[in-house]
Amino acid sequence: MSIARRIELVALAFVLAGGATAPVKADLIIGNFQAGFSGSGATSVDLTLAVEFTTGSTAQSLADATFILLIGSGTTVTATLHTTNAAAPDAPGAVLATLMDQGPATLFYEPATFSAASPIDLEADTSYWIQLTATGGDFGFAVNFTPPTGPGATYVRSYFSDPFFNGALRDTFLMVQLNSAAVPEPASVVALGLGAVGVGLACRGRRIAA
Repeated sequence: MSIARRIELVALAFVLAGGATAPVKADLIIGNFQAGFSGSGATSVDLTLAVEFTTGSTAQSLADATFILLIGSGTTVTATLHTTNAAAPDAPGAVLATLMDQGPATLFYEPATFSAASPIDLEADTSYWIQLTATGGDFGFAVNFTPPTGPGATYVRSYFSDPFFNGALRDTFLMVQLNSAAVPEPASVVALGLGAVGVGLACRGRRIAA
């Protein structure tokens, strides 16, 4: 095989196997995002709010949680994953993991995404709470009239540490979206496989020529 032909095969393999970044897709676990939101709650008092969900028959891998939030200057917001609480089932239990805030310091009812340092394994047929804790300043959150739904989990209930919100938001649901870890799109997997084949053919041609 000529040198030019070998170079052509190697170049083709490079393009197929990784010359461009392989697109990825994060799968929805559960959520109720929409174009707008039905209402909101706001407070300058420290507040904890949470959503309980139960995974389906398939285990999940939690990558991030996104909420629509108002975060004032000086306000600290943390997101944590919790177990259920057998002693007080209407509130979150022990902390399992802390998610990192990836957004700006202040927001005005905009998406705020909290990402896991590494994907968090969620067992099948198990209940968890995703919790937000706001301290030190103005804080607000969006709600709508549709409960979170998704292919990976079902909604159970909401929790607010301030009794006022439990009553005022009785018929609404905190806007939240939980995503699983991103995986390569099927077309990308095929392209990577073809690229590997191309590299193999180029190497085989080199051995024959030698």
